[in-house]
Amino acid sequence: MDAQLKLAIKRSEAPHSRALQDLSGQLFGLLTVQARAPNSGGRGTNWHCLCACGNSKIIRATSLKSGASQSCGCKRAKIMADKMRKHGAARTPEYSVWRGIRARCLNKNHKNYDDYGGRGIVICERWNIFDNFLADMGLRPDPALTIERIDNDGNYEPSNCCWATRVEQRANQRPARPRRAA
Repeated sequence: MDAQLKLAIKRSEAPHSRALQDLSGQLFGLLTVQARAPNSGGRGTNWHCLCACGNSKIIRATSLKSGASQSCGCKRAKIMADKMRKHGAARTPEYSVWRGIRARCLNKNHKNYDDYGGRGIVICERWNIFDNFLADMGLRPDPALTIERIDNDGNYEPSNCCWATRVEQRANQRPARPRRAA
């Protein structure tokens, strides 16, 4: 046992002016309270805790009792990682295409918004979830293909989209806008 932990145990056994609830050995989420820790200024009692992942951390008694602290931070990190890794396809070409569609239709700051979202082109409700987009469109059959709307004035939806070459897409473009005089 290290010197700091021995000191904390010794202090926790010392008499106190007010009743102190001993949390030693109690489990709070993934944290097991080991011993009292020195207070870090302010009010409240601190405790040395051992997390199920193996990390140790000093945590306030009020945070333990209220449920605000249930791990050393590993639980939150895992939850956030799981949220970020819903489909496991974040680095695929299909995901990049899906993100591009969403940016052009939803992000008013996107350089092509006026040609998509600004014209009223929307993404079908189902395709707000990447997994649904991938299920409907499938994997891109060839790296040279990109997403195309069959009806250039139609929305991004399964019945109006296919994978097409850039040459095929150019044949399906709407007429260029007239240039304004400078």
